[in-house]
Amino acid sequence: MTVHATEITLTRSIEAAELNAAQQESPLLMAAAVDRKRLVVLVSAKNEHRAMRKIWKRLEDALPIDVLCSLFPGPDGKYLMSIPMSEEVHERIQRLAAAERKTPEEYVQQAIAQALARDARPGPGRTAGHTARSRLLSVRALYSRCSTTFRAPVSMPWEKTS
Repeated sequence: MTVHATEITLTRSIEAAELNAAQQESPLLMAAAVDRKRLVVLVSAKNEHRAMRKIWKRLEDALPIDVLCSLFPGPDGKYLMSIPMSEEVHERIQRLAAAERKTPEEYVQQAIAQALARDARPGPGRTAGHTARSRLLSVRALYSRCSTTFRAPVSMPWEKTS
């Protein structure tokens, strides 16, 4: 098995006691950033998808998780992200995709690309690349009907792509 390093972005900063409780509840190795709104966790798994699933399974109830993102690019040179979605969001994506005669994967990919393009435009008090999302260069969304997450590998502009 390979060890995968994943960054967890939380919905809010956590106290040291919450982090300690999560570490006692789960055997995963974790380290917090100074702001305690981001963590790095090391997970032993066969692949990145299983590592993400393992993190959700073990920490979903212990921490206020917003997004999971691999720290290092995969063999395709892209980062893997996992974002939670409710059943209502899954159903809405399926309806909107069907209305546009697209697969859910194609619909999510297009929606993300449009949001990134919109966020990358300079506006009042902003420069191009102002938000973290606008730093993403390319997105390929992999929508999963059987889970409560979708996964979007992304490339960062400071990395060379072949």
